[in-house]
Amino acid sequence: KMSANIHTGSYDERFDSEDQPKGHILDNPVHQGASVLVTDANFGCGSSREHAPQALQKFGIEVIIAESFAEIFHGNCTTLGIPCLVMPAEQRGLLAGLVQQNPDAEFLIDIEQCTLIFANQSFSFLMKESAREAFLTGRFDPLNELLLGQAKIRSVAEKLGYAESVG
Repeated sequence: KMSANIHTGSYDERFDSEDQPKGHILDNPVHQGASVLVTDANFGCGSSREHAPQALQKFGIEVIIAESFAEIFHGNCTTLGIPCLVMPAEQRGLLAGLVQQNPDAEFLIDIEQCTLIFANQSFSFLMKESAREAFLTGRFDPLNELLLGQAKIRSVAEKLGYAESVG
């Protein structure tokens, strides 16, 4: 399930001063349970802390499609396992229109081929090669990589004399 044209999940954008909903797209029942966010250029700017992508992930977002991404936001998304797909405005507009017409349709994202299929339409996207490779190999979480490499880290530390016994 996808959602389109979501610009932000911030409280001020979604609710007025009396805590009443403003009719934000995130609150539209049609988009409840959406896992793909289609948005605009420079998405994530001003959101350098990992809290921004964490909030999107907790909301259920698994993939973000935009014209461009803020660098730190992109890195934080990748570390969390959220692919950031770059798509030109014209294609995103077409995709958003299809989402509005088919809000319950399934989508298929092929990271290896950099294609997205939705409502029988195929779209190309770009990804940073390092992020693409990380998702293809399943090695996008640096903390997990460290945990998996503990034996090697211990061995190197002992060989270098950093510790008599690292453990």
